[in-house]
Amino acid sequence: MQSSAVVKAVQTNRIKGAVVDVWENEPVTDNELRRAAEIATPHIAGYSVEGKAMGTAMSVRAVSRFFDLGMNNWYPKKLPPPPHPFIKTDNCIENELIYRAILHSYNIESDSIRLKSDPEQFELQRNNYPVRREFGAYTVMGRDISHDNLKTVKRLGFKIDHKHN
Repeated sequence: MQSSAVVKAVQTNRIKGAVVDVWENEPVTDNELRRAAEIATPHIAGYSVEGKAMGTAMSVRAVSRFFDLGMNNWYPKKLPPPPHPFIKTDNCIENELIYRAILHSYNIESDSIRLKSDPEQFELQRNNYPVRREFGAYTVMGRDISHDNLKTVKRLGFKIDHKHN
């Protein structure tokens, strides 16, 4: 059983921590693994707007190929912007920018707390999952940001407003 191996690895410090989104017997979650995990979510990694758009695009493209409809590169025209698409990061100390950008776009801890406090609601949490956007939907704006921090947030997928950096 894979869950027990991860639990053992965490307990023996073979690995520093575990983030678990996929569970062996979903919607049931392994109690030990859920407690051992630093972060535990109800299999929602693909539940972002972009993830759903890509899943839809993959389906449309497959149907298009099968029926030769000419939509083999289809993708939704324009996804709606997130409510607060700009991340202002003036006067951030080292690495605070990265932390602030990630939390602005997605607070994974709230998903983890919800699952850990009520694992029996796995399906309900999944089926009623709130709208979430991926990092690329957000633009980092700020002054005096170190080159290394800018490079890191860009590699994570955030857009950078170069007029303010």
